[in-house]
Amino acid sequence: IGQDNLAMTIGRQGGTVGAEGWDVAFCSSHPSDLNLFRRGGNVLFPLWLLPEHDTLDPAKNVRHPNLDPRYLKALADALGLGVTPPFGLPKGVTPEDIFHFIYPVLHAPTYRSRYAEYLRSDFPRIPLPTDTQTFHALAALGEKLVALHLLRDPALAQGGPTYPVSGDHLVEKLRYEPLKDGQSGKVWINATQYFDGIDPETFAFRIGGYQVLDKWLKDRKGRALTIDDIAHYRKIALALARTRELMRELDGMAQPLFAQTKAAY
Repeated sequence: IGQDNLAMTIGRQGGTVGAEGWDVAFCSSHPSDLNLFRRGGNVLFPLWLLPEHDTLDPAKNVRHPNLDPRYLKALADALGLGVTPPFGLPKGVTPEDIFHFIYPVLHAPTYRSRYAEYLRSDFPRIPLPTDTQTFHALAALGEKLVALHLLRDPALAQGGPTYPVSGDHLVEKLRYEPLKDGQSGKVWINATQYFDGIDPETFAFRIGGYQVLDKWLKDRKGRALTIDDIAHYRKIALALARTRELMRELDGMAQPLFAQTKAAY
């Protein structure tokens, strides 16, 4: 895993994290801790693999996509495309395209609700796309979602909640002050300092059973936030707000996939 690789981190039994809905899906460009999700159990699926018995000879360390040939064939058939050597990918489709297609499907609210019972006990299965247009539209949206979750989207450098009051930046007593009288929601870190402009839905947003914005600060209780910490928290809040927007958009886009009766992969 690294800057030139991606991985999905998935929970096998979504119910174990104790969340109301299934939310044990995330992405990474680095190895992740087994306890990334609440109560642990996440499994890392890298997109690219090296041979099991790699050598010092770069010519023999040829990486290959971590994609089942049976899935690639089914995907090619669904898209009406032939397969191409050496990996059996659908013609004109890259491993990254497939990653970016799968990732937003796992975040579609309809997917999570329709397959809720199954997702409580096993790994998620991926419905096949109905046509190339839907596949590429979802892949484009998935690329945006991945960039948000890896905090690589350049747009995250601007906007997001403000941090308007100077002080010692010490994380002491956390509390959320919801929207009221036209004012924006605030996340207080002590008696005088707060992040301003976080709506209740974004503050409540969970990944892997954790309420992200609350847990991030609780993990730093008793510490003073640095300038980089403050900027990082603002990016996370903005990324979560935009994730919620994309989830609403992709839910409508992915509806044809969930209307199928054939088994998912």
